[in-house]
Amino acid sequence: MVEPVTIGVGCNKWLKDADTRMVQLYTQDYNNNWFSLHETTGGGDYQVPVGKKFIILSVTAMLVGTATVLDFTQHTVINSAGGTQIFAFYGGDTAQGQFECYATVDAGNYINVQGRSPLILIGIETTV
Repeated sequence: MVEPVTIGVGCNKWLKDADTRMVQLYTQDYNNNWFSLHETTGGGDYQVPVGKKFIILSVTAMLVGTATVLDFTQHTVINSAGGTQIFAFYGGDTAQGQFECYATVDAGNYINVQGRSPLILIGIETTV
């Protein structure tokens, strides 16, 4: 008997199949402007494909410089303010850490972030 392969973070798990994959995103820039997150495989701005959704499961942030609010939005335009807020959090001057979450980003959107922090997001890209 073949054991099913599960993927995910913490208590959030999915069965690995042809339509579901883990995705790691990162910051290309963190100078307090709005920027879109990039996919580690391919390196370009990550846009949720048509017919899919992206579920953010983990955020790792390392704040630098002065205290800041990290604001996460989903938007159809790269490197842009506006769109729909996914979540935001505040960190001190040199705060760092990782937290698990469950936030959905809709097809056709980029994940745009404003703040001063190198970031890594891990999530699942799966069918709607």
